[in-house]
Amino acid sequence: MKIIFLGTSGSVARKERDNTSLLIEEKQNYFLIDVPGSLVQKFKKLNIDYFRVNDIFITHIHPDHIYGLPAFIHARMFDCQSTINIYGHSYSLKFIRQLLSFFKLRREKFPKIRFHNLKPNCIFMLFGNLTLYPFKTRHCQESLGLKIKYKNKTIVYTSDTSYFPEIAEIAINADYLIHDCFAPSRFFNIYPKLQKMHTSPEMIAKVYKDSKTKVLIPIHFSGELNFQVSEISQEFEKLGIKNFIIPQDLQAIKIPHK
Repeated sequence: MKIIFLGTSGSVARKERDNTSLLIEEKQNYFLIDVPGSLVQKFKKLNIDYFRVNDIFITHIHPDHIYGLPAFIHARMFDCQSTINIYGHSYSLKFIRQLLSFFKLRREKFPKIRFHNLKPNCIFMLFGNLTLYPFKTRHCQESLGLKIKYKNKTIVYTSDTSYFPEIAEIAINADYLIHDCFAPSRFFNIYPKLQKMHTSPEMIAKVYKDSKTKVLIPIHFSGELNFQVSEISQEFEKLGIKNFIIPQDLQAIKIPHK
């Protein structure tokens, strides 16, 4: 299995990073997490047939997580034999129904859309090998994170969230923790309101240590604040975290299962 980082920036793209989106690939099966823009171009760069991407999880409905969804479905014109499954919170699904209806994308020449209402702590499975556990995060009323179990590996993805103590229990002994990391901690002191929406490296370090996670992967770096992502790396090192990966856009990380 591979995790492909289609984008790693926050709501405002950085020069070298686009809005955050992940793709899980397992034996040419694909599970897409969030749909900002330009994904078709990225799939082509990666030599991935985007007509095979039929399972989509929406973490929440802030624009940078869903604005590319109508365009992605529109790019599947005349693919009317396929079904695209969209998973998410009931509030997210209600909004997405309205959005797609506005663009008239549920006509006969586009793929059928099937909506799956996910509640925190429910379980659903994909491809026979992936078991997924959505959980509530602290970002907005509908925001969900996802724990993914693949054979003997556990990956936890928080998506956008502020710190909450329960995340350490959710991620306990995880192999990979992909965690919101909006900006260096100094910005959270300058702009205290950030603490209600996102997580600082200082608090991520606490989650990492409390959960005994093996590998930390920070993501969703702010594009509107002036800093170099290398500053986040330096802060983690000062906090005593050595086993972390700063992902680049279009980077793939292979998840071994032995």
